[in-house]
Amino acid sequence: MNKSKVPAFDAESQRPRLKSPYSSSHSSLGDLVEKHQSHLRYTIVATSRLCLAGLVLVTSLLFYFRYPFQPSPHMQQQTVAQAASVSHAIAGWHDRLAPYPGGSQSFHPKRKDLAFVQLRDTPVQADAFTAALFAPDVVVDARGVVSTLGKDDWQGLVDVAKRAVTQTPQTGGPQNQWRIKHERTSYPIDWLRVATASEGDDFKEVSVYGFDGVREELEEPVGEIKVLPTELKEVFNLIGEARDGYKRGNEDLEVIQRVKAILPPAA
Repeated sequence: MNKSKVPAFDAESQRPRLKSPYSSSHSSLGDLVEKHQSHLRYTIVATSRLCLAGLVLVTSLLFYFRYPFQPSPHMQQQTVAQAASVSHAIAGWHDRLAPYPGGSQSFHPKRKDLAFVQLRDTPVQADAFTAALFAPDVVVDARGVVSTLGKDDWQGLVDVAKRAVTQTPQTGGPQNQWRIKHERTSYPIDWLRVATASEGDDFKEVSVYGFDGVREELEEPVGEIKVLPTELKEVFNLIGEARDGYKRGNEDLEVIQRVKAILPPAA
């Protein structure tokens, strides 16, 4: 009788192999450490960027206040060129006037509509009338004639007048007066008053003694300025057109007195 061979029992191979309870914990702990390190790196980078941005901002502000922006000579030349272009475009405005509907006698001026007024003082005539501009398109010239202006001419004159009183220094003298150097005395004084508020209740003024459109050297410097500013030459040249055709004694005094009656008191 053949005896079957019973395989030998291998206790080691039959022993159940248990999964270590620490293996998953080790893995979770590693992930946690890695996440923490990643978050820490992100925080450090974000904080560094924020600090750098703040440093740049503070440096820029300090630089700005230490060295405030000044327009370059090229930019200043561009501004002057643009202003000159506007002046050139509206030159000759007095020749382009249209009659006022209803005639000069039908015009009744209101201070709230006044854009600017220019007067002239001479040794023989104080407060001689040169021109007044009223919204939306009315001008009264030195003859007392009331006319209407084209939209571009009206706005151009207003812009030039406002530049004259806002972009030039104050002289500190009466009527903010600039004085042209002449060999003799007793020259006229042209006095411009410009409304700077929408209702015509706030006016700024500037005047020039001895303006003839040619001479520009000042009797005395205003600060470091030794010649009449371009803004003043432009405005007094342009508004001076309102005296074309004027002859003393032939003006419409009634219309002129109506305009003077609504002018604000002199400062």
